[in-house]
Amino acid sequence: MKFHRVAGQVAFVVALTVVLVLALLPLPRLKDFGIDVGFHYDKLNHGTAFAVLIFLGSLGWPERKITLLIVLTFVGAGIEVLQGLTLIARDVDVLDWVADCIGLACGLAATMASKAIRLQRYQSDMPSRLIGSEPLSSPVLESIVSARLDTPK
Repeated sequence: MKFHRVAGQVAFVVALTVVLVLALLPLPRLKDFGIDVGFHYDKLNHGTAFAVLIFLGSLGWPERKITLLIVLTFVGAGIEVLQGLTLIARDVDVLDWVADCIGLACGLAATMASKAIRLQRYQSDMPSRLIGSEPLSSPVLESIVSARLDTPK
């Protein structure tokens, strides 16, 4: 497994844990701990958190973007349901879940844009003979290969 995939998976798990803690701790507890993270506009907090989650998850599991999208959609809905419990005593707002979904869409768009940029850079760094339909051969390469084949073993 490549290092960047493992790093993406670890970053995703850490970010998901932070998002769940921040979303599910009662507000007085957050203030007791001195936690005031995010923007002052609640919907922007939701959208940003879920954009980051899908982006990191897509780095860690690039072949499972649809699964991540579905799971994170349910995580956002679950957070809203749990915030309605009297133990947590937070406000339930369907628009927070809508902001989560918009954040997921923006995060997926950023993931696709990042992949397109990386692919474009990769292709521009390759010699043109490797990209085109020209055969990968030259007189020097042919002489080396024939010399290797002609030597007795």
